Amino acid sequence: MDDQERISVLIENLSGRDLAMLNEQEKEDLKYLMRAGRKFNVSVSLVSESLSDDMKSKLAQACSIEAQLKIYQHVCTTVKILQLGAGQSKS
Repeated sequence: MDDQERISVLIENLSGRDLAMLNEQEKEDLKYLMRAGRKFNVSVSLVSESLSDDMKSKLAQACSIEAQLKIYQHVCTTVKILQLGAGQSKS
């Protein structure tokens, strides 16, 4: 499987999912996409409708992807992934 195929599979498996429901391997895959996604024209967003001001402040101070994920896991958060140039997103 080449890199583009792997990225497509990761997008299919992760986009639209609840962050709290991801297993450890899926969280590692998500971190990979967050770090290296731009190389493959992939944009990853974590969407939460109920972030308090305190949570927003903690996110602003988070110094790593791991720290951000720990904060987002405390509220209902959906993984959104868009592959730019593909003309579609899965949510």
